[in-house]
Amino acid sequence: MRPHQGKIKSELKFKIAFVGNAGVGKTSLMMRYTQESYRERRSTLGICNYTKILRVDDEPNVKLEIWDTAGQERYRTITQSYYRDANGLILTYDITQLESLACLRDWIEDVRRYANKSIRMILVGTKLDVAERQREVTEEQARKFASHYPDIVDVVETSSKNNTNVDMVFIKLCHALKEEHDMTATGTMNFNDVTLTKKKRSYSRLCKISSCCK
Repeated sequence: MRPHQGKIKSELKFKIAFVGNAGVGKTSLMMRYTQESYRERRSTLGICNYTKILRVDDEPNVKLEIWDTAGQERYRTITQSYYRDANGLILTYDITQLESLACLRDWIEDVRRYANKSIRMILVGTKLDVAERQREVTEEQARKFASHYPDIVDVVETSSKNNTNVDMVFIKLCHALKEEHDMTATGTMNFNDVTLTKKKRSYSRLCKISSCCK
């Protein structure tokens, strides 16, 4: 899958939203991907969005409508409305702040409450460029967290500053969305028809570090 610029009609269109605490780097990640630019200390007020066209292997083009949502609590009721028709979510945490991973539990509960059942999510760690000296979350911890949520398709660590693994986030998520679309179109059993019936295990030990996850 590779970015494709220009005005090309897309056969498929997916809406993707970022979720996560304020300051974890959602806007920087989106701007690196959509605008190929980077600037530190971005802050989103409410909602903003961009679009990008991808070609999925040799298949028709896919249009991604990417929404950046504010992480502040006062915007929580606004962002909830964008879950309802989203196809995919990028769950974003800061690898230098263990609390930012733990608090994703609350965000996922919101998603489960308001989003459609076929939604796909990918867990993304940011600020990999400072991991060597400031890391609080290992990739193993992130994957253990993700294992309790079967609709999380993968875990990717990224650096918007160094442009590390940024494209990979959207490629992996888009492949999962296209697979879901193809299964629905052919009448194949939906992924969530099977996985969402599994008992979700608790991840309370990590979440005890923050009152937001009680």
